[in-house]
Amino acid sequence: MMAQSQQRTSGRGEPSEPTRLRRDASGRISRAPSPMRHRRDASGRIYRASSSITSVESMRLACAPPSTNAIVQRRQPVKYHSQVPASSSVSSESSSSMPTNSRLPSGGSFWTKGKSLFSKYGKKKDCTTKKGDSSTKHTTNIGNHAVTAASIDYNLNSTETQVREDGDEYYGEYIDERYTEKYEESVCEMEYEESVWEMESLESVCEMESLDTAERRAVIKDSWDFFRMVCSLLRDRRKYDEVFRRMQFDPVYPYLDTMMGMNDSVDDVPRKNAGENKLLSQVARDEYYMMPASAIARDLVQQAVLALPSLEEVCKALTASLGIDEYAMGPVKDAGSALRKAEEKYEGDVLKVTDFCRALIVVEDFPTLLALFELACDSFSPLIRRVKISTLQTYRASKPGGYRDCIINLELKDHICEISVHLQPMWAVCGVDGFRHYRHCLKYSIDTFGDPMDALAGLDRMTVSELIGTAEKEVYGMPLETLEWHQEKFILNYFCKALLFLHHGLNELAETSFTRLINLRCQHPDIGPDHPETIALFGYLKQSLQAQRKNAEAEVVAEWILESDQKRTQEKAEDEKPIWDQFILEPLETIVDPSKKEREAEEKIRKEMRASKNAWKEIRGKRFKFLDGI
Repeated sequence: MMAQSQQRTSGRGEPSEPTRLRRDASGRISRAPSPMRHRRDASGRIYRASSSITSVESMRLACAPPSTNAIVQRRQPVKYHSQVPASSSVSSESSSSMPTNSRLPSGGSFWTKGKSLFSKYGKKKDCTTKKGDSSTKHTTNIGNHAVTAASIDYNLNSTETQVREDGDEYYGEYIDERYTEKYEESVCEMEYEESVWEMESLESVCEMESLDTAERRAVIKDSWDFFRMVCSLLRDRRKYDEVFRRMQFDPVYPYLDTMMGMNDSVDDVPRKNAGENKLLSQVARDEYYMMPASAIARDLVQQAVLALPSLEEVCKALTASLGIDEYAMGPVKDAGSALRKAEEKYEGDVLKVTDFCRALIVVEDFPTLLALFELACDSFSPLIRRVKISTLQTYRASKPGGYRDCIINLELKDHICEISVHLQPMWAVCGVDGFRHYRHCLKYSIDTFGDPMDALAGLDRMTVSELIGTAEKEVYGMPLETLEWHQEKFILNYFCKALLFLHHGLNELAETSFTRLINLRCQHPDIGPDHPETIALFGYLKQSLQAQRKNAEAEVVAEWILESDQKRTQEKAEDEKPIWDQFILEPLETIVDPSKKEREAEEKIRKEMRASKNAWKEIRGKRFKFLDGI
């Protein structure tokens, strides 16, 4: 739709603000408010224009997309000087028209498709304009010079102009036009349409701005979720490490640490094709050699469905004998997940995927785990194909994210099934979400992050500010002062927010947050002041204090961190002390026999293993006496 508006001039020929009229539902004409004006700069950004823009079309051309500029054309006012010979007779068809694709300067009379007429006339001119069936006659007087303007074709249809000439040669000037009622109504109608067009344009601008804002908010929310996930995974990894460190003080652990698994291969390291050397695989049928991997995966899914009831019977027998309450049957792995796992870990060999049919059992401690091993070997020895305990041993690495468990594979109805055995202290960290923790740590290589603030590297200050705003929304309604030690969700949100404060240079706010979080962690019955998570919070507190040049307080915190580290390593140092004391007391004997230290270390391990085995026999006789009759 091509809209037009009329712009009047002042007595000095300067353009005045155009009058905008609007017709209401009853047909009455009223003055419309001036619309908000926007403009698009060279980069495409839309901003509010200054009040110097007096043409509605200027706003249109500024707001409209570049591809529509040829459509949204404005008949701009032009101060046009043209000398016409006195003897010439000029009609509306011979008058010049403005270019249709040019932005025109403001001021004066205007038209692009309408024809302007400047010629030699007398002192008084009559100009008759015919529009449809109606005709309007108006006269223009400008001192000794007379200017007659051709009518403007508002309907973009044919226009007939009749001019009577009189007067001397002159230069064209601006025109002070007087309109009849019908002509003014036509202008009002166009002004009303123009206002509607302006409202639609502004709505389009608002939609564009809203779209950009919505996309930005979505990106910031996704960034916040990822940063929060990284903080959560690193926090849980520290918890897993601390739980495993404490579990090693169990008297039967040295005996378990020296045990050998069955077909145990390391296939949980965080790298592609980590399980390429896996020894166990599904039964390779003859028809599989002519089938694609997807068809093999679907066939294995069908086998898993048939084997699932048998696996459930095995789990019931084991848990009932040991008095274990926590066990669950997992859903059968679908073919798509199996193909992805085979591609990531086993070089595309879907037969090495052995957890189509799966279950889990949660045991209380290491003695219960040893009892489960003994019971399974005595009851289901012909069916067992693998016992994997490598992640529970000190000389082997944990799974990605710090998780450690045991896996028992059995062959039921010609299909390899899997039972994952979890220890209650480690299961308590994440519960059933422990598998998701492991999967995310493997996917995002979380073990490569030394600190959660590494995830903020490269972010500009504006993005960090927006992340802080998102964090404010996440903790809204839960003040930091009223937070309690068991509200883990809000504690994690405040921890992420405090890291953003520290990264953004808001050190006072970071200090307040870390101080409160340290108090909450010290109140937690399973964490306390010596936990790695609490020590990490002390480290962040020290950074915020140093940034504020509170050196005395920072030194106190540093001493506390050093004392906690020494306390954690004290037990290990005491275990190694007899060997080193003997090494110092007998230097000559050590020089003569260089392998003496290694032999003593091996002898110490054998002594610990024998003591641990005796402890297991004692516990077995008290808690699992029924194993003697198997």
